Amino acid sequence: MSMIKFNLNKKSKLGGLIMALLLCCTCLQAAGYFTLAMDTVNGTVGQTVNVPVTVQNFVEMISAQGTINFDTSELQFVQVSRLGLSSLSNGNFGLNGAPAGYITFSWTDPTLNGTSLADDSVFFALEFRVKATACKNTALSFGNTPTLLEWV
Repeated sequence: MSMIKFNLNKKSKLGGLIMALLLCCTCLQAAGYFTLAMDTVNGTVGQTVNVPVTVQNFVEMISAQGTINFDTSELQFVQVSRLGLSSLSNGNFGLNGAPAGYITFSWTDPTLNGTSLADDSVFFALEFRVKATACKNTALSFGNTPTLLEWV
């Protein structure tokens, strides 16, 4: 299971809390060495942060699906944004599980010919409101429940 860590650090500047997403690179193999990653993001408590999900070696992909898990005591899901494919829409995301801490996604190339994205392209982004008020780590992870993580 891949993991992204949110690291909330107290900063003396303006006495605010700063949240840092520490990237633990996520590697999933399909069609060679396909890589899916979430960037490092900073934000203060109460702020909405945009977490890009980027790809490398996204070559002639036909479908993708999976689950992203998060801690609802520290993050509140806001929306999906920055859709990186013309055939990807909000309808490709299952958001009913967001109050329980998971979001599902499922995409299929409508032509079934395969779609490619340049390295470091944003596949999609997730926006969260930072709720945590204490210094601690939390994690975002790619999972298999309820939607199995698959790339073809």
